[in-house]
Amino acid sequence: MKAMARLRLALAVLAAKGTARLIRLLRRGYGATLPGKVARRLAPDILSRLAGQVRLGTAMITGTNGKTTITKLLAAILTERGYRVFYNRGGANLVSGITAAFALNASPDGRIAADFALLETDEATMPKVAPELRPRLILANDYFRDQLDRFGELDSAVESLRKALPYLAPDGVLVLNADDPLCVGAGMAAPQRKLYYGVEADGVETAAAAADSFSQAADAVFCPLCHGRFAYARRSYSHLGDWACTRCDYRRPLPEVYAERIEFLGMRGSRVTAVTPAGRLDLQVPLPGLYSVYNVLGTIAAALALGAPLSAVAPAVEKAAGGFGRAEFFRLQGKEGCLLLVKNPTGFNQVLATLALDRDPKTLLFAINDRIADGRDISWLWDVDLEQLWGRDEIARTVHVTGDRAEDMALRLKYSGPESVLPTVVRPPEEALRRALSATPPGSTLYVLATYTAMLELWEVIRRKGDPRLARAERAPDA
Repeated sequence: MKAMARLRLALAVLAAKGTARLIRLLRRGYGATLPGKVARRLAPDILSRLAGQVRLGTAMITGTNGKTTITKLLAAILTERGYRVFYNRGGANLVSGITAAFALNASPDGRIAADFALLETDEATMPKVAPELRPRLILANDYFRDQLDRFGELDSAVESLRKALPYLAPDGVLVLNADDPLCVGAGMAAPQRKLYYGVEADGVETAAAAADSFSQAADAVFCPLCHGRFAYARRSYSHLGDWACTRCDYRRPLPEVYAERIEFLGMRGSRVTAVTPAGRLDLQVPLPGLYSVYNVLGTIAAALALGAPLSAVAPAVEKAAGGFGRAEFFRLQGKEGCLLLVKNPTGFNQVLATLALDRDPKTLLFAINDRIADGRDISWLWDVDLEQLWGRDEIARTVHVTGDRAEDMALRLKYSGPESVLPTVVRPPEEALRRALSATPPGSTLYVLATYTAMLELWEVIRRKGDPRLARAERAPDA
């Protein structure tokens, strides 16, 4: 019986590898997911059997924002330390994609030779794969409204984390963003050790206010214990910050890993002084915005929890790049461009806030799709504070719009800005990119703000048409 199970496992791994190879030859999509579906059909228990072979265990990274970036940074730090690591590089974070990551990193006879497996995991997928992975570490970065047609209300995504926690190893670690009351609340009942991270830097709220004029629309307003309203001693953005219930004792826990000082450098990143149980660390973070600082702090906390020394953090972080479309620079038509993924109101607002740190006029291209991977419901565009583009300075000089829902985005822009800067709608993505680059003055940067599938289309244009100087050589995710 055991021999038959081993044979079935080996056949599933070989089938997954063969499927991936065929997809590459045919240049079709789904290269990061279909191999996992094939493997699970042949050996339904493949994920649990391969995960059980990882020498030091698996880590699951979840939350609305930052999953891809944190996973990549954590892999870089552990690799810097000398550990053998693999992760779902294509960003495929559903059951099939996670299974594919294991199958494609296994030997033909079904063996895994790795110290750690790092799995970016979709919020709703957490309770589906946690029983099979039995992780050593779970990290939850933040929770915001995102793809309500998929997840339902925000409470559903948080509940998915709660359902996954019973499968965290008894001696495992739960790494949580202390500044997000939803993350803290989801992990309250877990008996495992909790490691919190957050922002303690003076002046961050002032810096955010200077670049971020939008009203602080929060997704968590009331205490989950007594339904009292949250009050803030310091607010980063949305519902993140130093929070406390005004009615009961529920309040932000003190973080063990935190940013003591932050100096924002626009789209090129920030300088951060982080305090950790292992000591203080000065970092040059090459990723923009306060949201990237949270990603780095979560990464540091997870790395320390997995046994990496603090000395491995700076070399990995300072040369790292974010995930696909996360401030990804390129050159085309002799001009520089920057790809910026936008997928929910809070993330979109933070991208705009980061752009607004530099008040120079900018050329912008918005690419908005409403496909399955983006979320069919685009009403969230009206929760984005595009008005900050035309605050005390008009930082949007020229605006182009493309994508399946280009007209919807153009209408939102029309209501947010002056008549002197009306958006130009260009339906074909390739033509929209060409026109937007043509309108970008020499020496300036075109900023492309796109939803997920629109980003894929534009990335393919950049890859085919010109002089790509993408920060990463990895292929874009297959969806």
